[in-house]
Amino acid sequence: ALISDAELDGTRAAVSVDFITHQHVARRDGDNPLADVSGGAKQTIRERFVFTRDVKDGDPVWRLNETDQLDD
Repeated sequence: ALISDAELDGTRAAVSVDFITHQHVARRDGDNPLADVSGGAKQTIRERFVFTRDVKDGDPVWRLNETDQLDD
């Protein structure tokens, strides 16, 4: 994971974190067991998660506010 951006707008803090993962993709087809749809090969998935919180709030929890798929 890589922090790709951080900003403070008034009391609202936002941190963007980029994740690059290597995954086998599977899906459930009706009542059938999981089926591998990646052909046995790993797929590289690039995503950005944006977490936010009010820094004046006593709650220390960062909330997931946005997700985006990144281009290769």
